[in-house]
Amino acid sequence: MVLFLFVILCASLTHGLGFHHSIGAIAAVFALADIQGLRNAWEQWEGNLRVVMVPMFFIGTGIMLTFSGFNNAQLWLWVVVFVIAGVVSKVMSSLFAGLLVGMSKRESLELGLLMATKGTAELVVLSVGHGASLLSDNSYRVLLLLSVVSTLLTVSLIILLNKFQGGGLKSIS
Repeated sequence: MVLFLFVILCASLTHGLGFHHSIGAIAAVFALADIQGLRNAWEQWEGNLRVVMVPMFFIGTGIMLTFSGFNNAQLWLWVVVFVIAGVVSKVMSSLFAGLLVGMSKRESLELGLLMATKGTAELVVLSVGHGASLLSDNSYRVLLLLSVVSTLLTVSLIILLNKFQGGGLKSIS
C-alpha cells in the first residue's frame, strides 16, 4: 500500500509540475525496480496488470476522442493521407534499412510492418500534447485515429504478407 501511494504521489507531483501523470508513475516504478521483493511481485502480476491496464489506457484515451468532430470530409481525408503516408514510410524505410544490413526481403518487410505499429507510446505523447494545448482538437483526433488504425492494420498486413510469401514469422537472429 505504501508503494502504491508512492507511485500516486510521484504521478501527482509531476502533474503539479506541468507534466503528465504517467511520467511520474513511470519514474516511480523505475526507482523501485531494483527492490528484490517488488521485482518478484511484478513478475507474478505483470501479465495480469497488462490485461487490465492497457485496455483502461486505450479506453481513457479514446474517451477524449469524439467522432462528432469528424463531421467534414476534410478530416477523413487527412486520416487517410496520414495512415497511408505513415505505414508506407515505415515499411519502405525499414525495408531499405533491412536490406542494407543484410536481412532478407521478407524479414525487412516484416520489420517494416511491425514498425508501422504506433502503440501506447504515441498515445501518451498525443495525450500530453493535447492536454498542454499543443495540438488542436482536430489534429489530436486525426493523429489518435492514425495511431489506432495503424496498430490495427499491423496484424492484418503481417497475415497478408504471410499469405503471399508463405510461412510464418521467423526469428531474425
